[in-house]
Amino acid sequence: MTNKMGWYLSHSWPGVLGVIAGSQIKSAKKNPVKKLRKDVTNYSAEDEKYYGDHPEVEKLFVESALEIYSRPEIHTAEVRDS
Repeated sequence: MTNKMGWYLSHSWPGVLGVIAGSQIKSAKKNPVKKLRKDVTNYSAEDEKYYGDHPEVEKLFVESALEIYSRPEIHTAEVRDS
């Protein structure tokens, strides 16, 4: 989705944007490992071969990503005195 399309949807039809986000969340909840693999497909053929030979490496990345995404969001704000 391009930035202009995202901006237009968020201002004109926020319901459509909610449906798109909901479908992404649903697919991630259904099979998080498959979703992470699909989203992170920017590695080379050498990396693909290495991950095939060493599945424990991919397992570590997936566990780390799932841990990060499952943490509650903590908002930290820095208050500056002017």
